[in-house]
Amino acid sequence: MANQSPSLKSLAETISQTANALAAKLEQDGFPAPSFAEDGLADYPKMPELMGIRMTLLDAVADLQRLALGPMDSNFLGPILLNYDATAIDILNQFNFWDAIPLGGSATYAEIATKVNLPESLVRRILKYATTNRIFAPAPGKPDSVVHTSISAAPAKNTLLRSWIRHNFEEARPGAVHMPESFRKFSAGKEHPSEEPAESGFSTANVDHLDKPENFWDYMARDVEGKPKGWRADEFAASMKAAASASAIKVEDLLKTGYDWPKLGDVSVVDIGGSGGHDALVLTEAFPNLKKYVVQDLPEVEASFTERIPEDKRNRISFEPHDFFKPQQTKGDVYILKTILHDWPDKYAAQILKHLVTHLETGSRLLLVEAIAPPDITQLPFNTLARMMGAADFQMLNAFNSLERSIDDWRGLLAKVDERLEITYTSLVPGSLHNFIEIQIRA
Repeated sequence: MANQSPSLKSLAETISQTANALAAKLEQDGFPAPSFAEDGLADYPKMPELMGIRMTLLDAVADLQRLALGPMDSNFLGPILLNYDATAIDILNQFNFWDAIPLGGSATYAEIATKVNLPESLVRRILKYATTNRIFAPAPGKPDSVVHTSISAAPAKNTLLRSWIRHNFEEARPGAVHMPESFRKFSAGKEHPSEEPAESGFSTANVDHLDKPENFWDYMARDVEGKPKGWRADEFAASMKAAASASAIKVEDLLKTGYDWPKLGDVSVVDIGGSGGHDALVLTEAFPNLKKYVVQDLPEVEASFTERIPEDKRNRISFEPHDFFKPQQTKGDVYILKTILHDWPDKYAAQILKHLVTHLETGSRLLLVEAIAPPDITQLPFNTLARMMGAADFQMLNAFNSLERSIDDWRGLLAKVDERLEITYTSLVPGSLHNFIEIQIRA
């Protein structure tokens, strides 16, 4: 991690040096300079050298702000600003301020109030606070009007970001507020924390105000009055697409480059929790040796599969209704679980894996596609990166009472299932949020 004893002067020097290096690198590679103008740089190119410069700059800027605030104001101003910074974005998203102000134009407070269906006095207060964070801006020369900044224009242009904001503020945030209560109720005074998804912070929040709290997946399956069937699941899927876009490596590229598929020869694949078959199309088109590809998921997913998979591909790709908490009846040479197990605490992840042991005993192999967390985030080279990794782990804890697992955590989980299970390969694809973990029975 970065220097633990920085000074105002040393941080200012670091900021000056890295900001100049960042600007020079962007200019050299033909990218526009970052700005708050509506058409400013929306997303930094995901180049390793550039990412390193940005992380150094972000670490120094964050520490400079902490030192400039000082301990008293960090504890006094910090909580109230964090709370209402989040609240402002939540309001902007729920009432769709993004579309109330035209891209490339401006809107008066009265016009915005009409579009978002809120009193003008509230709209003024909300936007005046938001503009302190460079989310929207007063229109130049128009004192009663508002324009987009590059920050507000991003969700205006990219609806996936709206789904991501919605998930974090309407689902994750209530759970985060209730995490201390869930700890008190279900983990305090015990040797180990709760591993029950229905005892998580999210479940304790009881967003739907039910008589009995439910786990995240039951909440996700419930239809919402006034919304299309499956709306919550569709919104969640959109938010996960937004999250995937943060990776420097596309999921499709990871699937094709992170594992040596040709070495397997002609094989059959069983994709457990494979949803509508997107990965099946990617892999079967790239690798002819995957002769048979079975996508397994809950029965209600079959319609999505039928819609996605062309008729001429179904000689190799098929769908089977399956609950991964039930015994696995389908024989395959390779079983895949892609970003499934991080949603489940060890108690339940072990149950999913136990149903595959019999097949692994006959020579089949299991491929996980999951994040591999560092053993200790405090030892990472960048504090900003450590916070990102820690936040991802908290997200799992909040929603599911689960975790992002380090390689030792993955080994510990396998030991709970069967001591013969061993990790025989892990990919290391630079820039990817996830990697392959190959598991086989020890010979």
